[in-house]
Amino acid sequence: MDEIFESHLNNLITSFSFELQPIINASNFKITDYEFLLRSKKSNRFPLNEFNLITQNDTNNTIYMQWLKKALVQELIKDPAKIISVNLDPQQLIYPSTHVFLSEMAKYHSQLTIEITEQKPLTTEQRPCFSNQLCQMEQLGYKLAFDDIGSGQNTLELLLHELEHFKRVKLSILKFQKLNTKLLAELLTFFHMLAQDEQLELVVEGIDCMEKAELALNHGICLQQGFWWRDLINNQQLNQLHNLGK
Repeated sequence: MDEIFESHLNNLITSFSFELQPIINASNFKITDYEFLLRSKKSNRFPLNEFNLITQNDTNNTIYMQWLKKALVQELIKDPAKIISVNLDPQQLIYPSTHVFLSEMAKYHSQLTIEITEQKPLTTEQRPCFSNQLCQMEQLGYKLAFDDIGSGQNTLELLLHELEHFKRVKLSILKFQKLNTKLLAELLTFFHMLAQDEQLELVVEGIDCMEKAELALNHGICLQQGFWWRDLINNQQLNQLHNLGK
């Protein structure tokens, strides 16, 4: 790798930070686990352009995987009871550096969930390998989650095709903001029924107000995630929610 370009990549890495966003059981207000969300130190948002660059090939991805491993190990050692979900794009699964990362982190498999994201769709040539890659992660002991169902490449068809590999499915209602409350309720009902029938955990993401938290809970969906819950937890205000869903 060119030294100047490598220096640029390392500078990108130093601009990264992360947030551990809690996933909460809304029926008892207990945190079940956390999602590792990549953030830019400058904007506190997901650094899309920088992430695309750092994961565009195996050489670049190696640098990111090393940074991610260090950040995760620090958190997992700090609290051995903590469970963290980590996002991987399908494209990253073809890189040897990702498999090195997964092998090295396998000792913490009971504390890690691997979320397969909807971004960077697999090419026609890559698709046949997808099932094998999921199998390999399972063999290492990882729990797999299907992220943002209904968005990008993560269609219902793909989930049903690879269903045997997944223990959790995540639905972001932020992706369906144009639906009225009645239609959103029908959507939640469908995915709750699917999750029950297929024995999947269902997490609803994008909870940004009490009304959405109650809507999900009233449709049987206890596992929830979003900045509304995060802010309540950070401000120690969960004790105000005794009547949620009642």
